[in-house]
Amino acid sequence: MKFRFFIGTIISFILALYSFSPGYAAYPNPPYLCNENCSLNPGGCSAGLTCSGGQCRNPSCTVETGCNCSYEIKGRKVKAPNQTGVAPFDSQTITLDSGPNSTGDPYSFPGQSANRTVSTSVPAGSSVEYTLCYNNEACHSGAATAGSSVAVDSNQASVNGSASDYASIYWHFTPLTPNCKNINAPSSVLNGDTVSISAAYEDDGGPLTALPAGAITVYDTPGGCLSGGAVRGNQLSPNEGYTGPGTYTFNWTASTTGNYTAYCRAWNNATAECRGNASDCVDGPPRYGCDGSDGSGTTATSTMTVNNPGPWYKVKDTSLYKFGDIDVSVVQNINKFTDADADDNSSQRYIMMGTAGVGIAQGSVNTGPSYAPITLNQQQKQTSSYNMLQPYLTNFFSYIRSRKLSTTITSLGADIQANQINFADVTYPYTLNGASLSGAPATTILVFSGNIVIDGNFNVTGINNNPEKSVAIITSGTITFSQNTVYANGVFIGNNIVVENSASGDGLKIKGNLISSGSTLNRTRTDNTRPSLFVVFDPQQYLDLLPYISVDKYDQSLTN
Repeated sequence: MKFRFFIGTIISFILALYSFSPGYAAYPNPPYLCNENCSLNPGGCSAGLTCSGGQCRNPSCTVETGCNCSYEIKGRKVKAPNQTGVAPFDSQTITLDSGPNSTGDPYSFPGQSANRTVSTSVPAGSSVEYTLCYNNEACHSGAATAGSSVAVDSNQASVNGSASDYASIYWHFTPLTPNCKNINAPSSVLNGDTVSISAAYEDDGGPLTALPAGAITVYDTPGGCLSGGAVRGNQLSPNEGYTGPGTYTFNWTASTTGNYTAYCRAWNNATAECRGNASDCVDGPPRYGCDGSDGSGTTATSTMTVNNPGPWYKVKDTSLYKFGDIDVSVVQNINKFTDADADDNSSQRYIMMGTAGVGIAQGSVNTGPSYAPITLNQQQKQTSSYNMLQPYLTNFFSYIRSRKLSTTITSLGADIQANQINFADVTYPYTLNGASLSGAPATTILVFSGNIVIDGNFNVTGINNNPEKSVAIITSGTITFSQNTVYANGVFIGNNIVVENSASGDGLKIKGNLISSGSTLNRTRTDNTRPSLFVVFDPQQYLDLLPYISVDKYDQSLTN
């Protein structure tokens, strides 16, 4: 009897120990409810629950104490590493194994309560990796895992049992393209010129495998990059043979005025191609925008404006003194004043040809275009920002009246006096033409005090049966060479010079010299590969005229 009592006492003690030991609630009878102790009977949880860590929990979210699983799956679709809003990646389809799908960016699937498998579509010519974060976004800047699908663990996502729990998935897409960048093209081109364009090519998301025609493509901007899906414009080939990544140059000849876009292209065989001007020139995978120099396409495209060349001037066997700036831009391939002109030479692309002296500008010397600036002279002698004294025409007139033999005439032709300076007392503006020198002496100096117009070829052998003379035309006003004047021989000195546009599109050639104390307005030719104004220094005219237009200086001394 005593033995039985002892055994019963031990059993009662053990039961009491398990029922009332600290840390344990009174052990309930199964089935156990959510969050109830199941450590002694792991299989005793209610239907739909599982015993996890000694407590009955929802098997889909064993951390959450309320057994109410709820979380959101969300994320972004980016161009690697984390560039958002890049087509076509931002429109790829994200699919849940339980549905639905989404093409949005960002995308979101709220109300999840179990494990899910999430996948993405992948455009041709690209690869994809993913980063998966639970209830934070920190992992998206770290290393990504290759793959187009990922399993989401609801146990890690749902920890609070509320809609604020989430799993964040970023899909990082990489085009399998090489890259091109640092395109270098002139911003302004003269029509007819050939310019050099260069770009750097390199391996990137894929290897650079070739540079065929089109590695630089130039199209007129208003016409657009594509036509019916096909590339428009001039598709250029590199000047150098392809040897792998590096910098290559291309030649492009401007043939029509307007605005143009140049962009580079790079190929990874038939797998993928990058194009520099993504917004206009990429029609879809496997063609993508080039990364350029910053990952966003910078320096993979350039714009150019093509303009017709403007008028320019050329002088021969003399120096050039210019008030203001010497500012001239000349095409690469120039032509002579006329094809038959014996004084000009198209092989000398200079502003000052022959035995030229120095070029002097009161302002600055700016020769263009930027890609092939014209040379001022063969000796490269020039001075800018030079302060020149204005010619003293008014004082010169007073000087020659007092120191030189002169006369006043009211008409020209035979009334012009030889061996002296002729002051013309005429009504202004006054017109000079081929007949104005009929009967005049071989050396003629005419001084005017108002505006004069030279109409038609002047002082040219054969006009009005006159031989060419040594002539100086001097005025305190403006000398205008009319639209009918192509050739004029003499020394022409005026306060301002105006060369009207020719009715025939021709230039103006002066044999002698042209001097202005103010501005000189040049004409535009039909063919601006030829100089619009061509001044050929004639030393014989200066020798004949020197006694009349020079200034005499006298030195006096007193001797005892």
